Amino acid sequence: MIYGNVNVDMNPDGLGAWEDIPTHVQVAGRYTIDDVQALLARADTGLATSGLPVTYERDQIQTGNLIKKNYQDCLIVKNSEHPDDYFKFVFATRTTGNMTTISVYRSGRSPLIAKKNADDERRQSSNLLLNILSAVSTLDENALAAEYDYYSILSRIIRENLGV
Repeated sequence: MIYGNVNVDMNPDGLGAWEDIPTHVQVAGRYTIDDVQALLARADTGLATSGLPVTYERDQIQTGNLIKKNYQDCLIVKNSEHPDDYFKFVFATRTTGNMTTISVYRSGRSPLIAKKNADDERRQSSNLLLNILSAVSTLDENALAAEYDYYSILSRIIRENLGV
């Protein structure tokens, strides 16, 4: 279950926005989650062309409060080699008339990016102890670069396939 009322930065089970993909994309036609998955999985232009290790899962986004809860089906695209330590791409659809709004969110956590952000905050601190801690950090720069490349490639393919 993914919680729509909770920001992913505060809770890894919540939803956040990607910086380089619009959160809501309107397209002509009536699209379902199945159609979005088929579009992303296309052999000629989809994620298969990237050779990236991705898997597709189905889940639901829960919004609302204790009294009234709403559920919306969603598609999750995640890294099959790093299922719990890379962010996930979450897609939901809403159709009005002959137009569909495809929502794209991120969910989950990235311990590597969290560590990088903590190191950056320590480096900018005026506290000497925090500066020393950031200087002796053991951040794997190659793994971090590979993770950023993964997001960049996925984002580009998603934008191209959604016509953004």
